[in-house]
Amino acid sequence: MKKTILYIICMVISCMACEPLEEQNSPGGAISPEELDIRATAMIVDGVRSNKIIVENNSPLLSRWECDSQRSNYAYDEFIVSQTGELTVMFIGRNADGSELIRQLTVTVEALLF
Repeated sequence: MKKTILYIICMVISCMACEPLEEQNSPGGAISPEELDIRATAMIVDGVRSNKIIVENNSPLLSRWECDSQRSNYAYDEFIVSQTGELTVMFIGRNADGSELIRQLTVTVEALLF
């Protein structure tokens, strides 16, 4: 009799252990290109746009930045470029559903200070 009761208790406990303890959030949907909040700016030193470019992603997606043959996977990062003039910074973002957003930003560099 004791073994039967113990067996039933063990079965009930094992069934209860299989239920999730918390609800998991869904990864969410994709954001549109209009909702993208990104920036690429040259650091200003003594009133001159320097060759240190600061990139920022304030959108809820994974980031990949490419600039002057350099790459970064951080939402916020800095690039030091080796040329002046108009430079193109490429942003590739990945939504939670796997879709990608690509945008090119133009940055003007006036002086090589770094």
